[in-house]
Amino acid sequence: MNNEDIKENQSVKEESVIQDLFDTKPIDESTPKQEPDENPQTDQVQAVIDTVSSSQNSQKNKKEEFSQIINQIIKVVKEKAGILKHKSAVVLKKAHANIQDKKAEKNEIKPDKVVLAPGEIKRYKLFFVSDMEEEAAYLHQMSLGGMHFVKKAGIQYVFRTGETKNYFYHLGYYEKDKRDGERYAANYADAGWENIYHEKGEFDGVWNYFRTEVDEESPEPHIFSDRISRIALYERLLSSWRTLLAMMVICLLLMGLFLFFLNSKIGRVDTIFLILSITISIVILLIFAIYSRIYLKINKKLAELKK
Repeated sequence: MNNEDIKENQSVKEESVIQDLFDTKPIDESTPKQEPDENPQTDQVQAVIDTVSSSQNSQKNKKEEFSQIINQIIKVVKEKAGILKHKSAVVLKKAHANIQDKKAEKNEIKPDKVVLAPGEIKRYKLFFVSDMEEEAAYLHQMSLGGMHFVKKAGIQYVFRTGETKNYFYHLGYYEKDKRDGERYAANYADAGWENIYHEKGEFDGVWNYFRTEVDEESPEPHIFSDRISRIALYERLLSSWRTLLAMMVICLLLMGLFLFFLNSKIGRVDTIFLILSITISIVILLIFAIYSRIYLKINKKLAELKK
């Protein structure tokens, strides 16, 4: 092949290439463009970022929910604390009022010291719970002598001097948790008996001193008494005194056995100790005798009330 043929072939090829370039079809714009393939590493990074973001959002939501729960708990606790504080204040206020009322009642019912007003005198007399009729008779005799009962404290009786009057007295007893004191006094007032004095009695009870005036020719008036309350009082007194008397007997027996033991083992008993033991024994015997007398008297009255 000569040089001319080679040039001719090259020229033909160039023309063919140029023709192909001009014959290229136009691009159809309606045909969707193919996106280049994404990098797999980029997808993994994005997935990790999404996971971390989702975890952060979840933790944030949990923190917000926990914070809301804590706030609700604090709110409820504050409300309960306020209610409890209010109730405690009410209870303390009532307790303080009750204490003050009891102090005032104690000072009113049982004064520590008798203060005499002008025209009043003081007398000393000892009565036991079994001597209600005797005490009422004593007050009646004092009124016949122009000395009228006002109040008492223990064995101290206060009388107001004046004209002689035929006052009769009656001692009434009731327990505060079983009877209405105002209604109790009103019943006596309706029957013509004046409530002149009251004092604290046994077993949270109250002794009331009533009186009424009658003509000298009239017989002694009789007023109903709370039979049920007196029976309950006597039964409780007898029960407690039985225990007291039994304890006294046991103490006397133990003291006698102790002295006998010292005398038999040591051969002698110290004089001071012997005198002290005898003195204590005498005191216990006196108390035993007094309470035995009262016990027998109340037991007799209880039997009469139950008939």
